[in-house]
Parts: sequence; structure tokens; C-alpha cells
Amino acid sequence: MTPEAYLDLSLKDYQVGNFEASIAAAKQALKLRPNYAEAYNNIAAAYNSMAKWDQGIQAGLEAVR
Repeated sequence: MTPEAYLDLSLKDYQVGNFEASIAAAKQALKLRPNYAEAYNNIAAAYNSMAKWDQGIQAGLEAVR
């Protein structure tokens, strides 16, 4: 799969509330494209939705880096 396909899967998982799977798919995208800001953004959103603020902040900072 491509980084874009993993990102799309991450978004779909997020939309149905499957936040752990959303994070896992975004991390797969990052394995293929290490500086993929959109993948970090999805990770941040998923962590924030689970009230895991520290991880969400860290992923958000990576997205803007």
C-alpha cells in the first residue's frame, strides 16, 4: 500500500471511532514517508479523541515540524 492509502485508512478508522486502528494505519504511512505531516496530524487527532493529551501534543508538534 502507498502512504496515501494508509492515510485514507487512518481517516476512515478515525471517522468510525476506531482510534487505535487510525493511529496504527498512520504509523504505517510514516514508515513509508517519515515526514508525512498529514499522518502525524491523524495521530494527534486520534490521541486527542482518546484524551491522551501528551501523545496528541507530541504528534501535533511533529506534524508542524
